[in-house]
Amino acid sequence: MDGGEFKRNRHARIKVDGDVLRYNPEPNDSSVGCFIIGNPLTEEMSYFEIKIQDCGENGCISVGLVPFNYDLSRQPGWEQWSVGYHADDGMLFSSSGSGTAFGPKCKVGDRMGCGIRKTDEEAESQLQGMMMPSPFKVVQVYFTRNGEEVGQVPIIFPIHTEHLHPAIGMHSPGEAVQILVRPQKLSSSQFPQSVDDFMVVDGADDDWIKTHDVRINGQVIEYIGNGFHIHDVGLAQAKSPLTTTTHYFEIEILEPGQSCYIAIGLVHKDYPLRRHPGWNIGSIAYHADDGKIFLGRGQGTPFGPRCYRGDIMGCGIHFPCDYVTPSDGEDDDNDEELEEEDDAKPLPIPEPRAAMQDANDLVIDLLDDLEDFGSDDDDGVEWHMGKMGLPHFRGRGGIDGDPLDLPRWFNDRKICGMMPRQSADIYGRKGKGLMVKVFFTRNGRRVGQKEVMMPKGGFYPAVGMLSLNEKVKVDLHPLTG
Repeated sequence: MDGGEFKRNRHARIKVDGDVLRYNPEPNDSSVGCFIIGNPLTEEMSYFEIKIQDCGENGCISVGLVPFNYDLSRQPGWEQWSVGYHADDGMLFSSSGSGTAFGPKCKVGDRMGCGIRKTDEEAESQLQGMMMPSPFKVVQVYFTRNGEEVGQVPIIFPIHTEHLHPAIGMHSPGEAVQILVRPQKLSSSQFPQSVDDFMVVDGADDDWIKTHDVRINGQVIEYIGNGFHIHDVGLAQAKSPLTTTTHYFEIEILEPGQSCYIAIGLVHKDYPLRRHPGWNIGSIAYHADDGKIFLGRGQGTPFGPRCYRGDIMGCGIHFPCDYVTPSDGEDDDNDEELEEEDDAKPLPIPEPRAAMQDANDLVIDLLDDLEDFGSDDDDGVEWHMGKMGLPHFRGRGGIDGDPLDLPRWFNDRKICGMMPRQSADIYGRKGKGLMVKVFFTRNGRRVGQKEVMMPKGGFYPAVGMLSLNEKVKVDLHPLTG
């Protein structure tokens, strides 16, 4: 969702940043902030939902339904023909400034939803028995918290109002919410069991299985790490691997930051944190700052043009024509078959380049063990990050004044015995996997492709960052590709 989708919406004292809304009154203005979505709820488009990002000072956040011309200085539910579920006290307000006990309070991370469903016959009969001076409608409104229904209430409103619109209210400094689900048609079930059944804004937190030193805000990923050392990499790894039906994804560089150390690529499921995509075995990536491609090692090779602000970088897989996406647990079954086939067969020795990359990983781990690493003293260890590569060592240094003995450090960790085990974990006991063609694009044009071995469990979309103020917009399911 981008800002352009809010052009038909009404709001006051609300700052709109993509799909995030923040309470933002003028100085000396303590009025309620209200945001009304332009698309009303109907029987066809019957639900919306938000996620609380910040409760601010008082957590005076609410969701509900209001007429489109509703007073923007009032919380949903306070005025006639409106209803609202309030986070700070869990009360329901229905056309009144006085609430009634309704559901649990809501806090940061909670999801609050509101929907409508077809009016039942009993409510219709009650309406027909009332002495109304003009025609009215009645609709059943329900609210949810974290996907579970809290309760429902019948709402009466005039026919001339036509529809009720989703509304979000806020009323204390620091409050912020994210719109997760816009007005959407429900699935075949009349009652929502979980909001996961609805269409969620692409790029929400639930799309990512692993994040480190990044902040996810809808489709936007922002680097929040230190950006000082090579082990300060920010990583976001998608929850699901690419398949024959979702074989491509894209990122748009919104802010290149200090150095545009941004990478797009694919990694194995258990890819380590603090590593750029492409640096470790079982990964491949196209790096924006130098246009190089990294194939499971810390040294890249020339590949395509550099990328900067506004450029769109894409990554996808060309699967073989006869490829069938494995079902859950299939890889485990294959491993069991291999064990029965030859349990005593030694593991294959990895290729020298893969072994070198594993050693490089240990070098990076060593940085965490050196409390005084980065000293410019003659007796210390000097290093610099360079062009997205591995650290360069010069001179002597160590911990507590002891000399730094890298060969001994590696030997103590039995690096030679660890290599085959890691390769087996990634590619299976035989060290063999399906060969696929991974391709990369820049602004819709193909840059190139590489044939690589796909890890056990598939290739997962990943985005890496390593310099201050970097920001990208991710589309895990673009229409092109």
